[in-house]
Amino acid sequence: MKITAKKTAVFAGTVLCTAVCASFFFLGGKNQIAFYGLSESQVKGIESVIDAISEKQKIKYEYLVYDQKKNLSSLIPISKKPELVFTVSGHGVESAVSKAEKKSGVKIALLAGMTNSLQQKAFYDESKNTVLAVPLLSDHIEIDVRKSDFEKSKVGSVSSWKDFEKLCEFSARKTTNPIVFSGRKPDTTLDMMGAMAESIDGTSSYEEAKKILKENEKNFDAVKVAKLLCDNDNSPLITSVRLLSKWYKKGWIHPESFSFSANDVDAFVKSGAASIVFSSLEEKRSMKSDSLTKFSTSYYLSEKSGAERTFTGKIVFAVPLSKSENSRRLISQLVSPEYQEELSRATGLAPALAQCRTPDKQAYEARYWIAQSNPPHAGLSREIFISEKQKISLAAEIASRIKGEK
Repeated sequence: MKITAKKTAVFAGTVLCTAVCASFFFLGGKNQIAFYGLSESQVKGIESVIDAISEKQKIKYEYLVYDQKKNLSSLIPISKKPELVFTVSGHGVESAVSKAEKKSGVKIALLAGMTNSLQQKAFYDESKNTVLAVPLLSDHIEIDVRKSDFEKSKVGSVSSWKDFEKLCEFSARKTTNPIVFSGRKPDTTLDMMGAMAESIDGTSSYEEAKKILKENEKNFDAVKVAKLLCDNDNSPLITSVRLLSKWYKKGWIHPESFSFSANDVDAFVKSGAASIVFSSLEEKRSMKSDSLTKFSTSYYLSEKSGAERTFTGKIVFAVPLSKSENSRRLISQLVSPEYQEELSRATGLAPALAQCRTPDKQAYEARYWIAQSNPPHAGLSREIFISEKQKISLAAEIASRIKGEK
């Protein structure tokens, strides 16, 4: 069986309406669905949509949430697997696909209405012309800027980091430390660094950082890995570290950003103490206030054209682990226009379909940006499986370089 995460064939034609059977047939015992690597709100959101589908189809599902502190490969049993697992790009989906049974895939036609960039992120069994992991939703790493600052700065347009620095200079006159982000969670720092590297030096720098992580996954040493990623002139994150260090020394980055939680960022934005936020669609959805409604959103800036870009955005996949007809039919529903909109609304993430409605502007923009770039990177935090403690250590090592402590 030849499995690939990218298919070169172009899917032509208009959005295909998925044919769904009128009813599911209950085939002995409860049908299990598992989740791994998703937030609690995303799990609940997906469950609510599945419940709506299953109620119509007279079938009940039992839900499992796997421990994210453990590698998914060790959690999926050899026998009596869940019919379906929802997981995210990076090591999660790779592990799920490796544990799937033969003949567990779905028809390629189910992907026909998706944006091309997400079609290419699906996992294919080319020998059987089937899909082993189906993209359902996507996140997006982004920058939020207070609209009033942008308008008053008279910068005109912000299309490069040089333009961004002009905006920072203006914002710093009104706000002591205009840039904030939730660096307490190591994933934020790691994903931000990978996205910065891609925007400045190109996708090859991200791929090199990913390679270093994979080569050091076993017997992981955060100090060693940070040196390889950041310390040499040819290190993949060195340019990003230097640029962020420059902003830190100027006082543009709030000195506590590496210890801020999402709630701290929300409070700073709400009080007017921050005018620029490095965030993600997922994180914005977790904020309790609507303070970011007065901000405009942008992807990470670059001198490179859109065709050369590869944005960073977590993808949620549905992976059928068995050849259950129930799971195939459920996936076909979940990629239909009706339920894609509902999934987006319930989880706060962007739909995979190119043409279905979105619940708001934020989801629409995230889908649009992912569609305009090459198939998105998962984010450095998800490329390998290491413990939370190891991720915290690595993020701290990188932060210490940005702050000039090393």
